[in-house]
Amino acid sequence: MVFYKVRCICLVLICCFQLGCGGSGGGNEAITYSASTSSLNLGSSLSSVAASSSPATGLTLTQKIDSYLEANQSADQPGISILVVKNGRIAYSGSKGMADIITGTSISAQTGFLLASVSKPFTAIAVMQLVESGQLKVTDSVLDYIPELPPSWRRITIEHLLTHRSGIYDIINDGWRPSLLNGMTNNDLLTYLIKNPALEFEPGTTGDYSNTGYALLATVVERVTGLRFPNYMALNVFGPANMNSYITYENQEIKNGDALNYARLRTYYGITNYLIGSSGQVSSAEDFLNFFEALRTEKIIMANTLATMSRPHGRLYGGVMGYGFGISGDALTHAGQWDGFETEISINFRTGIDSVILTNSGSAGRSKISAIMHIIYSTSF
Repeated sequence: MVFYKVRCICLVLICCFQLGCGGSGGGNEAITYSASTSSLNLGSSLSSVAASSSPATGLTLTQKIDSYLEANQSADQPGISILVVKNGRIAYSGSKGMADIITGTSISAQTGFLLASVSKPFTAIAVMQLVESGQLKVTDSVLDYIPELPPSWRRITIEHLLTHRSGIYDIINDGWRPSLLNGMTNNDLLTYLIKNPALEFEPGTTGDYSNTGYALLATVVERVTGLRFPNYMALNVFGPANMNSYITYENQEIKNGDALNYARLRTYYGITNYLIGSSGQVSSAEDFLNFFEALRTEKIIMANTLATMSRPHGRLYGGVMGYGFGISGDALTHAGQWDGFETEISINFRTGIDSVILTNSGSAGRSKISAIMHIIYSTSF
């Protein structure tokens, strides 16, 4: 069962199915094979899970994913990076394909990918760190921190932004306008919102996915801390979690060696866009190995705070999907899509299985994510 919303993807609760959203963009379907995949360099104390086979096929998780990649992923085209962790131990790691075709740079576990909307859980963690330190409350009005916003928005709270229940127009999805978005920064967004104050609904009465709300949350973090959002994340999330992640914005493009859009481009839908908080984060599979460990060991957020974030505080898409503070539920996934970048993170508190799949091949990448997630959830290990 798939629910589509254009271009930017939201978090979805999964039971026996996954909800996702897609956008435009193509992919290369070539299926030639390179004999090996790139594995994580285990420079940490984490060890690997002993392979277990699926009763139905007799194949291990590694054999099944490697077989799928052999049939469906070319080594010389935009590709994929995969990490599966169970109870803190690596069950699978592998990468295949190109980060940059022009320079001949292959994808590895250290290759950074633009996460698109998978950036949102990280933004929510930053906000909740400030809640933990007593610097803000989720019941505060957004105007307490961004007073130049329309006065009629006084009733919009931080919680409304976190849960997509603010009623604020989605600058990305609600009417795709490349000319407006080209070059837009968070400050440009504020200027636009001040001139366009109309809300889609009364705050708190319903839910509608809004990238605008998460961009505003990044601005709230900046106003509270006095730090640019990329600097706050580096100091308080990426650093403590031992992640080499970073935020792209007007002063930071994708770094050399990290995955390009379709392994060739530094533009998205033919434009550049510098909105942060809703998107903009670049992370690798190895970063997520350390992120999962940081969550388990409370290095960046306390367990009770994470539980609060995980509890659904509202519902989206006609009530079919619960959404917490950037994450939701005891088995959860957050997907992202921005032109060729298709990404998905899944954390299952019940089974102890964490995974991330990062691609730069557009719709072909989304198909591969779906197939590999099915392999993960149908294999005993």
